[in-house]
Amino acid sequence: MGTSSSFGGPKGKSPLLPPWAPNGDSPDSNNNDNDPEKGDAPKKENNENDLSKNYSGAKRALSRYINNATGITVKHAARSYVRSLGGAKKASRSSSGGKRAIANLGGVLGSIASRGLEQTLTNLGLQDLIGKSAEIVFAGIVDAIAPVGTTNEEADARQAIIDALDKLYDKFKLDDNNINKLDSLSESDIKEAILDGIKAYIYERWLQELSLCIEKNSMTPRDAIKKEADIKEYISSSVEYDFVDVDVLNIDFSQGSGKETIENIFQEAYQTLES
Repeated sequence: MGTSSSFGGPKGKSPLLPPWAPNGDSPDSNNNDNDPEKGDAPKKENNENDLSKNYSGAKRALSRYINNATGITVKHAARSYVRSLGGAKKASRSSSGGKRAIANLGGVLGSIASRGLEQTLTNLGLQDLIGKSAEIVFAGIVDAIAPVGTTNEEADARQAIIDALDKLYDKFKLDDNNINKLDSLSESDIKEAILDGIKAYIYERWLQELSLCIEKNSMTPRDAIKKEADIKEYISSSVEYDFVDVDVLNIDFSQGSGKETIENIFQEAYQTLES
């Protein structure tokens, strides 16, 4: 299986997914709705116009990085990208779909660790999946906590959940279909999965711009994959969070201090990339 299956090849085309991942077409970039909670809602048009001045600079930085310009590193490209979103705070605020999906992921994993997989599936309305293969159960969980949305940002959030669960699949060696091994999830496992999901979300969102630059510069598939891997590794090594006084086994990530924790992780992640 392997996490590389989630990120293989240049984006812009259908990304390769782990075998268990449910099918779901990526939404057209123009297919937005008016829900203010959605990351790409039309109500943000004025804000997007304000950010357009920074976006051209971000594209130049990314293009120069793609073309191996002297002195331009992935760090420069990351800083320009976050600034094109209006800075760390605005980047975090525009990640509503990602934050919602990650909060759901944290809640599900905490429930599995505290109550067991079967009770968690029942609480999700997925009791029909009890006893099914790990692939079927994970696909059902993805659909429950990160359903196919109507915006690219929601599609990125869904892919991030797939990637985080894919890593858990490998970590717990669930290819033997003994998915009840997840009952032994620890606090550190959950914290790691939450961070994996956020890293994957930031990567997926940035990859939309990256893929355009790759296609524009007519890179070979090998070079494109190398650049994507470098950016993914940079995000992975840069984004960390100290879960001080956060009881991930029992906290409700959808509200109160749990919601604030997710907000803080996203904002700190973007601040790190902007610095």
